Amino acid sequence: MLRLAVSIHSALTDRFRTLARPHRRQAGQATAEYALVLVAAATIAVLLIAWASSSGRIGKLFDAVFNVLQGKVR
Repeated sequence: MLRLAVSIHSALTDRFRTLARPHRRQAGQATAEYALVLVAAATIAVLLIAWASSSGRIGKLFDAVFNVLQGKVR
């Protein structure tokens, strides 16, 4: 019975040590997460630019900014 308890304790201790060192198993995980966030942000930016270009909003925005700047110069 004592040997069984010792072997269970040893197995659990080894398993805990393996789980306590996640940096060894997940070394590249942060880099992959950053890459996925950048891909998502780029996708949203491309979709927003495509929508704004097709609706003519960018031209209207530039016209409004240009008119405001012209008004301040005079």
